[in-house]
Amino acid sequence: MLKEISIQGADVVYDAVAGGLSEQLVQATKIQGHWIVYGLLDTENPGTFPWLAMFVRTLQFHVYKVFDFAEHSIFVRI
Repeated sequence: MLKEISIQGADVVYDAVAGGLSEQLVQATKIQGHWIVYGLLDTENPGTFPWLAMFVRTLQFHVYKVFDFAEHSIFVRI
């Protein structure tokens, strides 16, 4: 993945896992880019939040969940 990104990094990185690779995803994001977390699939290895890398790269951090865009009722079994 990192070989295909420009030397500046990716404008936007989407992360559905939010686990042990988060630090590398932040490093792959360009300065003042966007790291968008929309899932927590890595429940066994959550890793640590990459505070220093985020600070150094001055990233914008966005967190979303499916219920931000859909009603809860459509996911309830009847």
